[in-house]
Amino acid sequence: MNSIYFLLAALPVLSSITVILCGKGALNGALVGLVTAVLVSLFIPEFAIDSSQYNAGIGTVLILGLSVALVIIPGQILNRVLQQQNIIKALAHYIDCVKLPKLHKALLLLLGVAPAVESLTGFGVSLFLSVPIIFQLYQGKAAYRTAMLTMNIMPWGTLGLATVVGAGIAGLSIQQLGIYSSMTSMAVFPTLGIACLFALGGWHAFRQYSWLAILLGLVFSSLLYINNRWLWVETAGIFSGLGTLLVGVILTQARFEKREFVGVPLMRALIPYGLLLMLVALPRLIPGAWDWLSHLLILETEHIRFTPFTSPGFALCITAVIIALSQRTRVSIKSILPTVARPIVSIIAFVAMAQIMRESNMLSYVGSALVGANQTLNVVLSSFLGGVSGFVTGSNVGGNALMMPLQQTLSSGADTHLTILAAIQNSAAGHLVFASIPMILLMTTIAKDLSGPQEVPVASLLKFGLGMSVLIVSVIGIMGIILSTVV
Repeated sequence: MNSIYFLLAALPVLSSITVILCGKGALNGALVGLVTAVLVSLFIPEFAIDSSQYNAGIGTVLILGLSVALVIIPGQILNRVLQQQNIIKALAHYIDCVKLPKLHKALLLLLGVAPAVESLTGFGVSLFLSVPIIFQLYQGKAAYRTAMLTMNIMPWGTLGLATVVGAGIAGLSIQQLGIYSSMTSMAVFPTLGIACLFALGGWHAFRQYSWLAILLGLVFSSLLYINNRWLWVETAGIFSGLGTLLVGVILTQARFEKREFVGVPLMRALIPYGLLLMLVALPRLIPGAWDWLSHLLILETEHIRFTPFTSPGFALCITAVIIALSQRTRVSIKSILPTVARPIVSIIAFVAMAQIMRESNMLSYVGSALVGANQTLNVVLSSFLGGVSGFVTGSNVGGNALMMPLQQTLSSGADTHLTILAAIQNSAAGHLVFASIPMILLMTTIAKDLSGPQEVPVASLLKFGLGMSVLIVSVIGIMGIILSTVV
């Protein structure tokens, strides 16, 4: 009988994952999981929910949904503005003006430029920048695989949106989750650098440039920790990417031969990113400004607290408006809504499913069945669950919404253990997004115009992504075991 109740308690998550793996998309998977959770809570007395619990859960879902929408919608508007003003094409052109060996440039793109851009704007925008450059340097499977690997910063992508949401779900401070995530991700970036070398040049490239890949990866990881601990989680990926780029330029003695991009000088191409960075940082630097914005509007339940005017979305919105007005660029909000509706509704559905499972004690039941006396095995399980959530949803935020409540249950109520498992979830879900089917399709769509009529190797890329996923989940699991032993 216990096994039957375990299956019923896990059924919402299992049904959601099954639908996604059958190729029906994250939105359908999320909705199926939500409906399943509702049905189980209605018809199985052991998992019944009273009306007051439903009301509390609805409030939490609405606030988390608003926090996500407030970042995704302005971010997508800004992306459209940048594309219409040819700013992304201009940046790709200016990066191409840097004179370096191809492998050097690929590593700087992987561990410097792409993470910084994705941290600022999110939504795969860095692919519009990195894919054209990579396909100018390489062709075939090597180019496709390297382009996939550039999507590596997701826990800090879109101004740390996934970490902000994950912290809210887990009941941790944003900085606390950011610091621990930077530690569980510490070995990921050198691993990605090595993987890039093998993808582009095999053992020959590894023997020649492994020192540079490992060094830049460690520089990036160290800067992530420093930025999360002593600066701000939201800008950690930006400053870490720029810092690694600077170190890489110095080490490789890069030369810049400027060739003006038609209509977009270099400084104008950099203005939107500088403005966004300034708007994120200034309220924290001006005495009293952050506290004033934090108390201007507060939305909260017993599980979450959200202040819209300190959200990264507020800075994205202002930046988008200023940049659009500066060049009189018009963006149709109506044309953007279909693009943003699916991810927003998917995330809300995942959050709602998780809240129902939390309030009905389904998560507690599943967690108590999975958790064991061996903390090491719990960490390994946590890393696997986190990786699966990011891979199947194609979203760090969606992965956290799906699996973070279960990580809370696995922690058995121990605060330190909860923080470590939440960080493992955040890291594993985020880093495995690059291997997900939605991200592969986005990348191959961008590359299709660049690679000519040749067949796009989607099946091969998925196989490569699964292999990399196993490697990265293992690396994160090892870092989690070390962290749980030391702390």
